[in-house]
Amino acid sequence: MFKYEFMRLAFIVGTFVAISIPFIGSIMVYKGMSMIGESLSHISLVGVILGVMLGFSPTLGALIVTIIASLSIFYLNDLLKNYKDISLLIMTSLGIGLAGLLLSFVSGPSNFESFLFGSILTISSNEAILAIILSIVVIGLSLYFFRSFFLIAFDEEIASLSGVNVEWTNFLFMMLGAVSISITSRIIGALIVSSLMIIPIASALLVSQSYKQTLFIGTVLSVLSVWIGLYATYLIPTSLKPGSMIVLTSILLFIFTVIYKVTLKNRKVNV
Repeated sequence: MFKYEFMRLAFIVGTFVAISIPFIGSIMVYKGMSMIGESLSHISLVGVILGVMLGFSPTLGALIVTIIASLSIFYLNDLLKNYKDISLLIMTSLGIGLAGLLLSFVSGPSNFESFLFGSILTISSNEAILAIILSIVVIGLSLYFFRSFFLIAFDEEIASLSGVNVEWTNFLFMMLGAVSISITSRIIGALIVSSLMIIPIASALLVSQSYKQTLFIGTVLSVLSVWIGLYATYLIPTSLKPGSMIVLTSILLFIFTVIYKVTLKNRKVNV
């Protein structure tokens, strides 16, 4: 399998992405903002299509559009303090509408599928390098601001009393979220990127006892999802979409985690 350059590249890029996104996904889950990933993933599709249409990197296109969308959500959330879900609905609708409009100018049904379900096996070397660099940036900043992110994830009032600039930290988190989604939308697929961001963390929550444990277990499950999903795509006929296999693997790992949790609980009851 690793004798093929495209498989080596897919595993390397996939691993970096799989390590970076749980840092953002864990905060989304604890802040009750899981749907923001869904909203930004839809709008990132617009950037991918623009990149293809205008002849530059789809990953860069997704990054630019997703950052603009994140800034818009940040601004709208400030205006609609008690109705923040409205801003997510607006961005999701905008993403679907613009993507549908732009796709009418893109020829070939295969292009459409690659946008929706990713194309990690066919990314160029330049896109791979950009994805790895952006992943390292997300990981580095997430570790550097780990305490601040941890505090705003649980209670913004306590974070403020602890000396954290809540508004700036939330802004930084939104930007890193945009970067994470822009990377994975091109590689994993715009329709399923939010699933990979949330499902490993959901699995980790079932068995972890602290935020650090959740992040660690979620990262391990995220990496396993990518590795197993790519390996399954290699073994099974090539018509299968790698992005779909990766997310289905994460769902399977979630089911195993639920079974483990229930089994462990029953053992304690019997004792």
